[in-house]
Amino acid sequence: MAGRPARRGLIALTRLVIACAAMLAGVQTAPARASNCPGAPAASYGSYDLGPAFDGLSKATTSELCQEGAPDGSVAPGAAAHARGTTAPTRSTAFRSTVYGTCGSGPPSLENCSIALDIQSWPECRRNETSYSTGPVDNVLDPITPIRLRAAPKLPAASFEDGTRIELYTGSSTIVVFGNDAHDVRRAVARLLHRYPRLRSLTKKAGQALLSAAENPALRCDGRRSGKRTLLPRPRAAVLLSGFTRKVDEHAQSANSCTRSVSPTIDPINVVWSGRTASDSLIAEYLEEWGDWDDDQDEIIPAFADRQRVFVRTGCPEDGAQRSDGFVAFNRDHIRLFEFAAGTERFVVGDAHRDVAHIVPEAGCGGLSHSAGSFDGPRDLIAAFSQTHLRGDHLAFWGNTRRMRQCDYTTPFSDGYVLEAHV
Repeated sequence: MAGRPARRGLIALTRLVIACAAMLAGVQTAPARASNCPGAPAASYGSYDLGPAFDGLSKATTSELCQEGAPDGSVAPGAAAHARGTTAPTRSTAFRSTVYGTCGSGPPSLENCSIALDIQSWPECRRNETSYSTGPVDNVLDPITPIRLRAAPKLPAASFEDGTRIELYTGSSTIVVFGNDAHDVRRAVARLLHRYPRLRSLTKKAGQALLSAAENPALRCDGRRSGKRTLLPRPRAAVLLSGFTRKVDEHAQSANSCTRSVSPTIDPINVVWSGRTASDSLIAEYLEEWGDWDDDQDEIIPAFADRQRVFVRTGCPEDGAQRSDGFVAFNRDHIRLFEFAAGTERFVVGDAHRDVAHIVPEAGCGGLSHSAGSFDGPRDLIAAFSQTHLRGDHLAFWGNTRRMRQCDYTTPFSDGYVLEAHV
């Protein structure tokens, strides 16, 4: 009999979460299950955007996307949230993406606009604060930082990637705001709160209910009662400031600083090697030995070497090595390797991707250039290499799922999983 009051309280809390989610639903409701996403759970969620334009940026497109999730459902072992069962999308998940950018003459479109902001709407039962890996590598490189929004102090929110990604949790929907610059992301969040006033008008009780949902690894898509909330680990200072690589204008930075705001994201980071002996040269040797990935681009045609950087607390290291399984003039799998240290540990991060070659000028691509066709397939090839050679390799969900416009107008996105391995 003693358990009945607690049971009644949990049922009441569940009903309150459902009521709050209904109140905070977006202007549109996304389909329960997208037709292009077989296997996705039936889940209703709000659709949020910034309107037809935002601060000089035009809406390029809105589209339904399908994230297929981890190939084998792998998650980071030892992470407390995963041990209890996670909302990380280890199976297909449908979500909506609206991108804004600077557009040329003519109507806004992906072909006519460079992407500056990506506003994504996800079912919260498939992506909330407990979806992300919280192992030792994740806590150092890509931690979760809960934040309090001044205009909506009761609305649960979290910041990632040095503020260039902010997530809002409404009870039924997770709103993910990606941008090139943290200031732009904060202004986009402010616009969302202004555009959807119900996000701001939460009572203390309603806010507590939404926080319980955001921190619940067993949140259900069918709206039924789920498990108890979990306490997330305390955030630690991030060493890696972005889940993406960027090009840097060498003339726009000093010797000791990096100008991130002038450079859009290029490729998602999706491979991490850690350990006291980790180095870009060691990983390059491994890739040569395991998969016959050679450094043909730098050694044969140095003039075509495509240099990029990652951003860490101590600066912006340039890629120290590149490896690929084919010649620069053809389609190939390619990765850049970036090395940096954090305390006694060393890290090498990589941006594995599938290069699509453009030998002659076409669309927006110049001759002998590449566009990224996909990110997850090459990462999975490297995972297959490492499974037989390294210990402790696993897939961790970081959530860097932003769309990135290519020179041929395609917009691939990462599934948000990162291969982590110890050397």
